[in-house]
Amino acid sequence: MRPLISAAENLRKAHDFANIAKRMYSSGFGGSRGYSGVSDDLEAEFRRKFDPIAEEFQSHKALKHKFFDFLEAQSKEGFTSKQFEIYRDNFFRRTELEIPSVARFIEKAALSGDSQAVADTIRNLNDEGGYGDVNKMHSNLLAKSHNVHGMRVFNLNPIYPISEAGKSENLVPEVEEYRKAKQQAFEQEYPFVAGNTWAHELAADNMLDNFRKAFFVPYQGYYTPEEYKKVTEFFTAHKDDSVEGGDVEAQHERMARYAAERACKESLKNISSVRKGGLNFLDHQARLWDGMLREIEKAKSKGEIIEPKETSSPSTSVKSSEAKSVKGSNVESSR
Repeated sequence: MRPLISAAENLRKAHDFANIAKRMYSSGFGGSRGYSGVSDDLEAEFRRKFDPIAEEFQSHKALKHKFFDFLEAQSKEGFTSKQFEIYRDNFFRRTELEIPSVARFIEKAALSGDSQAVADTIRNLNDEGGYGDVNKMHSNLLAKSHNVHGMRVFNLNPIYPISEAGKSENLVPEVEEYRKAKQQAFEQEYPFVAGNTWAHELAADNMLDNFRKAFFVPYQGYYTPEEYKKVTEFFTAHKDDSVEGGDVEAQHERMARYAAERACKESLKNISSVRKGGLNFLDHQARLWDGMLREIEKAKSKGEIIEPKETSSPSTSVKSSEAKSVKGSNVESSR
């Protein structure tokens, strides 16, 4: 009789799977491989129907939104404190659902019998959770980066934890619509959820890159090089070209896409559901950008514009205002 496997052993194996997945996807392996039973004709038919969805997602308004064009142009002049506050509060409110969404996708994949997606997404959850280090949790890195930046550059009071953003008066109606749609997506069938999750991951790299370049890069002169490295750790945790395997968000996208592909290869009829799920996410994200653009444009006239400062001076140091007691949000607290 085989002995029962302990919960601790199951957790250990899950962690091992996550590490294996990390090595596989950073090397470009996994996912759509292993379909040797699919004939060349069926594979060609699948590619003919599936690949245009990827192109449609890539060209969606959510990834090429005029909000990003506005931020790029405005970043050359600088932002008012109110503009950054609106961005921060809505981004916190939006991003609060990241870890719950990853966890719910694991559940959905497990109940649908997609063991590969479970193993892959456990790795994603480990990334989001800082591999057990609370200071490296992406939600805490987000709070630290934006609260420190808000205090030092824009003289704003911090918000911690990010769930407190739900009390903000700066929230646009579209952020609540986004949250509602994201939560309701998990009530749909697995192919819909797989498409929704794939689109979510597909849009992440572009979004983070635009926000970093607009709100952080122009103000790096307010920090010493070491401080700036710490205050932007949220962004480098998702994409760091200086280290091998640093394309974390791109790896998440590949894993999510492979899950969507597997759902479609179970039945080509699922392709329509995958597409609907993906467009559901992208449409709501685009509407969120509509709302944030509307309010951030208005806020340009509210207060003084803080001019960019890309080169730090020898006198740059932590301001006394940053000594406010906010767990996980002070640059020095991470040293």
